[in-house]
Amino acid sequence: MPTKKPKLCSVGDTSVADAAAPADRLSALPDTLLHHVLSFLRAWEVAPTCVLLRRWRHLWASAPCVWRLGRHRAPPEELSRFVYRFLLEREASAPVDTLRLLSSPASDYIEEDYTTVDVGMWIQFAIKRRVRVIHLTAHPRYKVFSNLERVNVSSYHLEHLKLSGCRLSEKKLRQLCFHCPSLEVLDLKGCYLDASEISSSSLKRLSIVECRIIRDLTIAAPNLLSLHCVKPHHRAPLFENLGSLATATVVLDDS
Repeated sequence: MPTKKPKLCSVGDTSVADAAAPADRLSALPDTLLHHVLSFLRAWEVAPTCVLLRRWRHLWASAPCVWRLGRHRAPPEELSRFVYRFLLEREASAPVDTLRLLSSPASDYIEEDYTTVDVGMWIQFAIKRRVRVIHLTAHPRYKVFSNLERVNVSSYHLEHLKLSGCRLSEKKLRQLCFHCPSLEVLDLKGCYLDASEISSSSLKRLSIVECRIIRDLTIAAPNLLSLHCVKPHHRAPLFENLGSLATATVVLDDS
């Protein structure tokens, strides 16, 4: 538990409120269950819970699911500024289990104020905290595809990666396959795949939905159990070395 009270929760002394407040059953639950409750809230909804009671003061700063950002509701301040404050004031030793960064739909009136540089730094923060799940959707808003070329996604702990609206080059896919040895689930939707191979011995679930496959792509995953390939654009991938495959769905669109 940090000795310094996080600035996002600097609301004064809560001892009087604690003394006057009746005991509640929710606060009596263990941290793991309360963290699970907080995981359903957006980040800017999680931080203010520190004012409820002394019991809640530091829960937000150690919650393993740190972000549920974006989509349909704007934060109370500039998103990039809020996220940087949120990260800096988190408990330094608290691990991150899940990072979800969801952009607003293109038709939404909400203006996104962050860039791919910001996204890269946030991903690096999560990787340093042993993140297990990363879900990234369509960033930044006004680009057709997000370019992750400068984002170093190398991790021994990452197990589940879900990307939507991202551009993945040969170099980036090789990095994911060879520098993420624990990666078991790769979920790609509406992505731009400019690579010749997805080869991984750790992958168990692979989903490629409505992705643009620019050149001949070979998928080799000897331990793959589930494959979901739906309406690839331009060309269909070539599958090989799938001896462990248990279930597969392949849907091609003649148009």
